[in-house]
Amino acid sequence: MAVMERHHFDITIIGAGVVGLAIAEELARHFDSILLLEKNESQGQETSSRNSEVIHAGIYYPEGSLKASLCVEGRKLLYEACEKRGIPYKRTGKLIVATNPDEEESLRGLQAKAHNHGVDDLLFLSGRVVHSLEPEVMATAGLLSPSTGIIDSHSLMRALLAGATDNGVTAVFRSCVTAAHYDGVRHELEINDGESLVASRVVVNCAGLQSDCVAALPGIDVDLEGYRLKLCKGSYFAASPAPRIRHLVYPVPTPKHEGLGVRNTSMPSITASTRVSATPSTRRSLRTCPVSRRSLSTPTCAASGPNSRGRGRRSGISSSPRRAAWGCRAGSTSSGSNRRGLRPACPLRGLSLH
Repeated sequence: MAVMERHHFDITIIGAGVVGLAIAEELARHFDSILLLEKNESQGQETSSRNSEVIHAGIYYPEGSLKASLCVEGRKLLYEACEKRGIPYKRTGKLIVATNPDEEESLRGLQAKAHNHGVDDLLFLSGRVVHSLEPEVMATAGLLSPSTGIIDSHSLMRALLAGATDNGVTAVFRSCVTAAHYDGVRHELEINDGESLVASRVVVNCAGLQSDCVAALPGIDVDLEGYRLKLCKGSYFAASPAPRIRHLVYPVPTPKHEGLGVRNTSMPSITASTRVSATPSTRRSLRTCPVSRRSLSTPTCAASGPNSRGRGRRSGISSSPRRAAWGCRAGSTSSGSNRRGLRPACPLRGLSLH
């Protein structure tokens, strides 16, 4: 029987979407011996590259929530990073438009709510002013968010990947985590149904739509712990000829509605598009969540990536409790090919990954 190749790292990040990449780049400034795993051919092949590419101001989130505070802080950092790194972006601004008195009242409440968690640049506009800004938009009033914009998400992810690998992160693609075990000290990850093993002191779960499946691998009850994802599906349509609209245009959010309605979102790579409200999905068809041949009772899925060993210069990383490590749901994954073995990252559009 062939002996599986074993690789040792202090930190392993599962998922090379925008969250996994950002975490990898940040941790690389402080630690060595970091592995970034991605199951697809390259970074950001799922949620991170299938969205409106909007830099949000932080308007809608509940007051006091992490989403609210991180969105406000992250928006400023993201614009700064775009300027510093030459990542294409545009401050388009966003109009949230009302079409009746009840929606106008909702706009007032939305403005006050946003102000309470740091979004202090919203402007309430009359219908006449909205029409002067967007002649093709019919509205009785509007809320203008000047700090909302759009970004080239692929350029952002390439920059994050380059920053991570330049600082010693080992990025491995086409490597799917198919089983995981935790002995109280180290996590052991099985790659591609056992062709390779990774031993890691810390694991960061950034597997996006597969994050609850990944959390279940070492035995966490994702329903009991509240990690089970509740999926929604959005649809996009390209408009031709493109409407003459300069801002992002959103409707007033409706109570008890899971989505944001039909809205225009001009993206850097598309002349114009319209997104239809996301709706709950009762099926798991939005993601790849294969079942391991070794344990049919445990749903498995993951993201994977590059291979090699980090330098291991720092040893002050404390091992994380299993729940804390595997239960982190932030991140975005990619679905795609699941070839065998840990493979070194390949050059991507001029970036030489090591």
